[in-house]
Amino acid sequence: MKYALPLVKHAVLEVGPGPGSLTRSILNAGAEKLAVVEKDSRFIPALELLRDAVQPGRVHVYRDDILKIDQRKVIEQMGVPKVDWTSEPNVKIL
Repeated sequence: MKYALPLVKHAVLEVGPGPGSLTRSILNAGAEKLAVVEKDSRFIPALELLRDAVQPGRVHVYRDDILKIDQRKVIEQMGVPKVDWTSEPNVKIL
């Protein structure tokens, strides 16, 4: 199956994942690392269950506002190497 967005070997920052429906698809599409930023605390337990169901360190859950969180720090904590400005970063933001 082909995906519209190539995610294999990429890190993904998902904004507002809610209960994680799209999150599961992102993982199934082959995202190497995934950080989800959700400000609604009602969804955090479901996202943490999803995190615990995959290999350790693959999913990072943040309860925060995407407009207030340090996105560079989140990407750094996922282990994404820095690239110079002429290279395409290995991160997709959804």
